[in-house]
Amino acid sequence: MLSFLGLVAWVCYAPLKERIVVLTLIFTSFALGAGKLYADLQFLFDSVPVFRIVRFPEKFFFITFALIVFAVVQGLDAVHHFKDSQRNFPVVVLFESPRFMGDSLFFLPPIPRELVEHHHTIMSRVQEVTASVATTTASIYF
Repeated sequence: MLSFLGLVAWVCYAPLKERIVVLTLIFTSFALGAGKLYADLQFLFDSVPVFRIVRFPEKFFFITFALIVFAVVQGLDAVHHFKDSQRNFPVVVLFESPRFMGDSLFFLPPIPRELVEHHHTIMSRVQEVTASVATTTASIYF
């Protein structure tokens, strides 16, 4: 929750240029980290030689995480340096967001019965296969 408070404070109190640059870098590195799973950038990974060299594009997620940590630290620093009267908004967000999330989860529709039954069928098959593999492996090695 503290990181959420830092992000909200950063979005509220950071200079506009900083927000634009950092958010653009976060979304760009996230899209690059998704690799070929992000359909809009598949041509980039297929045609640009530099990106074809990258074997595992999820390495770009490290840039995303570093930028998020930067934003959180900047936001918490902004909250720390404000007067008590100016800290009201992030604190309200900190204490009201769990209540809002809990309320929104309460109104989610229930999982359909067919899906639950299908899941149980698949899991029983997985257990059968796992048991047969374990038996076969044990008979080979012992």
